[in-house]
Amino acid sequence: MIKFLKHKKFWLPLIIITIILVTVELLLRLNLYNGFVKPDSYLGNSFERVKALNNFGKDKIQWITVGDSRVDWGIDHKKLRHIRKENGINHLRMSFRGASFMAIQATIDWSIENMDSLEGVLVGVSEDKISHRHSYNELYNIAWPFKNYLNFHDYNSILIDKKQWRFYYSLALVTFYKDIKNFISNPVDRYMEIKKFGSKETAKVFDYKRANSSNLCSFRLDSIESCIKTAEIFKKSGQEQAGFRLPVKLCSTYLAKRRSKTNSPVAPVIDKKSIVDAWQHLIEHVLNSGKKFYLLLLPDHEMYNYMIKPSNSAEITEQIILKFQDHPNFLLIDLRNLIKPNQHCKFYSDTLHFNNKGIDLITKETIRFFNQNTQ
Repeated sequence: MIKFLKHKKFWLPLIIITIILVTVELLLRLNLYNGFVKPDSYLGNSFERVKALNNFGKDKIQWITVGDSRVDWGIDHKKLRHIRKENGINHLRMSFRGASFMAIQATIDWSIENMDSLEGVLVGVSEDKISHRHSYNELYNIAWPFKNYLNFHDYNSILIDKKQWRFYYSLALVTFYKDIKNFISNPVDRYMEIKKFGSKETAKVFDYKRANSSNLCSFRLDSIESCIKTAEIFKKSGQEQAGFRLPVKLCSTYLAKRRSKTNSPVAPVIDKKSIVDAWQHLIEHVLNSGKKFYLLLLPDHEMYNYMIKPSNSAEITEQIILKFQDHPNFLLIDLRNLIKPNQHCKFYSDTLHFNNKGIDLITKETIRFFNQNTQ
């Protein structure tokens, strides 16, 4: 056995494989594959945004919008940009679907470092987003261009993963693996996607509006009981209804039925202090950098309120805000109660995202706050 381990037939293939992997890792980190990434993927979306920023001119940007899909798909970015432009302010979209706290943090820090004219940051989140802890899942796919600004030293407590996995997820090979596999399986389709997306103008990247006219008013989701019944109907029919995948998944579990009997919400967030500290530290960092921090609190759908949202989400949010309520460069744009629970179905395309009617309402109220509080 020892002789075999010493023989080149054993160690030579390992050395060759290691050299190949290290070479590929370096090539990916040198951005040589970036132009082949699927444009509408997490990675592609980030790369295209940075490309559009470079074309626009990073030194010309005064404000950015940051957050996950709730604000990325929930605001008419074109309307917001044009209204702000009338006041001489370039306000651009830097929100990304799937963005966790750490992706938001890295995007903000990267922007502060690279945008010389940056005056303020609009962070759009909901109480549910604030109070939930996040994992490494999709973090590097979304924040790869900003990976050097991921500050695990100050914000690591927001993550639930064990520290030893951080190096694994940070590898380019791990981050790009799925995209490369998909590209190899069908390079022709990838080429057509890249060609089609390549025709987009810089303004269109920042003026994104996710048009969706559907709503949830044909579904009963106003209570645990009604959600369970609706989930059972869809499961029996075997039909996948648009906007109802998440409710079926959540409301058909044993946990949902147990909650309906006890009428109890989800358990409070574990280690509340780490979440409060992380958000407060991020806000302080932006304010201490001489920038303004506007926190846009979006409504949560009623189903989220009783199925997913931690019962102490409001307490966590208020504790974060309290520290900055008198700071001249901090503004709370509180839209949490903008939509009444019995009206939710009219403004949502699914239980997480707004439809056209919801987008118009959120955009209108956001612009109103800006007009009232900024020059």
